Order: sequence, then C-alpha cells, then structure tokens
Amino acid sequence: KDIPITYEQPVQFLHLASNKFLSCVIKQAELEKDNYKLDLVDVPSESTNFKISPSYKHQKESEGLIYYGDPIYIHHASTI
Repeated sequence: KDIPITYEQPVQFLHLASNKFLSCVIKQAELEKDNYKLDLVDVPSESTNFKISPSYKHQKESEGLIYYGDPIYIHHASTI
C-alpha cells in the first residue's frame, strides 16, 4: 500500500468482490475479434500480469508516475 505505480511497471488487478485476479486469455474475444478475452481466476500467473502505458508523451516524461484521472492504456504484459 501507498507505493506509487509507474508506467510500464507490471501490475495485477484484484476483483475485490470475488477475490479473483483479472486474467487475459490469449485468444480472440467472441464479439470483438481484434481484442482478447478477459476472465477472473483464483491464482495469479503470467496471464494476470498487465502494464499501464501513458496516453500522452508528456505523462511519461513527468517522473513516470500515474495520477488519479490520468488517461492511460492497459496492456497485457506479454503484448507490449
């Protein structure tokens, strides 16, 4: 807790209601063929690692810290 998150740092997302991790399944989503399918899983693994990228160049140049309200991109760690 209270540790700042920076751009390109690996992160995992925990769904608090179910206590499961967000996971990226490396197969096409059923409706949007250009996207991957997301699931909730019990155990963290390589599929639960994500990275946050800045939407604008100036965001990364300013210490690389992510602030509340910053527009961002979330990528699966293996797709960057």
